[in-house]
Amino acid sequence: AFRILSTSGGAGISKAREAIAGAQGSHKISDLSNEEQNVMNALKSDVNSAGVKSKDNVFASWAYQDKTMEEISKDTSTYDKLSDAEFATQSADNIKAAHTSGILTQARVDALRSGTSWTQMSEENRKYLNANFPVAPAQQQPAQQPPQTP
Repeated sequence: AFRILSTSGGAGISKAREAIAGAQGSHKISDLSNEEQNVMNALKSDVNSAGVKSKDNVFASWAYQDKTMEEISKDTSTYDKLSDAEFATQSADNIKAAHTSGILTQARVDALRSGTSWTQMSEENRKYLNANFPVAPAQQQPAQQPPQTP
């Protein structure tokens, strides 16, 4: 099922993540029964092979850690190692989690706005960041001046 969902892009990856996070709940893999651990480890292997880091680094990080996705989404190391280009393509859930956890800073958002990564970001994520992080005056688009008449 994961393989099918992961080939349908960001929405499929998001659905797979939600299903796995719901099944795992607040339990670490090591807290599960042997049978449950085997299933989760097989899923982790599939996630590792799918290359989901560019869309959902929380999910990608879950595949090699014994933590819940909630713990990983609040961990600064989940986002610190992402380049601006990788951060720009994260899911809306990850952008919001980084913000609400205090991990996403004004400086990081300003760096994203000033580089080419801003145009790679989804409209939804740009709107979210603009609503939650003020745009510095130097980054605002200059107002169009009407033509001067002699």
